Amino acid sequence: AGLLFMANEEKMAHDVYATFAEQYGVRIFENIASSEAMHQQAVNVVLERYGLEDTAIDLPVGEFSDPTVASLYATLVEQGSASLDEAIAVGVLIEETDIDDLESRMTVLEETAPDVYEMYSHLRAASQNHLAAFEGWL
Repeated sequence: AGLLFMANEEKMAHDVYATFAEQYGVRIFENIASSEAMHQQAVNVVLERYGLEDTAIDLPVGEFSDPTVASLYATLVEQGSASLDEAIAVGVLIEETDIDDLESRMTVLEETAPDVYEMYSHLRAASQNHLAAFEGWL
């Protein structure tokens, strides 16, 4: 369940950033959206290893297999559409939330699923870099 949620969460981050990249034409969103697409692929590799299907990966922008994530996407895009500063603030919120989610999931995985733990560690490091980029923009 955690992996499937993470797949939706990574797609949501990608879709929000892709939407803002189109709306504002700012490179930070283009670059981080590209990175989030790679994160989706990394999660998908682990899902396949465990015989799970990523039900979100082929959905169009803004559509998700998890209704909570779909609602969050709509809220974040609405908030970030108010201004570029609000869009950057959404980026900060997404990355902070992603880091928290990853860290809470990692605590139980180090011994039981070291491959998932390692992938989450890489995603956390990337999210920390994204957060620094957004905070540097402010």
